[in-house]
Amino acid sequence: APMPGCFGRRGCGAEARRRHEQLLEQDAQGVFHAYQAFMGNLQTVSTLLLGFIITGTLLSVMVTGSENYGARQITGFTRSAVASTFLSGASMLLGFVIQARGAVAYENFGVLR
Repeated sequence: APMPGCFGRRGCGAEARRRHEQLLEQDAQGVFHAYQAFMGNLQTVSTLLLGFIITGTLLSVMVTGSENYGARQITGFTRSAVASTFLSGASMLLGFVIQARGAVAYENFGVLR
């Protein structure tokens, strides 16, 4: 059966396949760019969170002796802040690695294998 839009021309099968592959490639490029944008947003949020935790939380811990909380609460708070710092840093680095590997795969293999 002839492909839609061929109208009985010879060589239409190859032309239709080429057009179909072009459409698939355009669609795959769109998906790839959407994922790259998402990973960029993840890196941005992770970087901001990392900076806010370090500057706003870890550098602001100060004990004068007149606080209404003790060493146990400060220790728990500091442990949580340090864990948050490592997790946001890991998220940032993991986002970078995934984005970089995706770009390399896209450059080496293209959108279709």
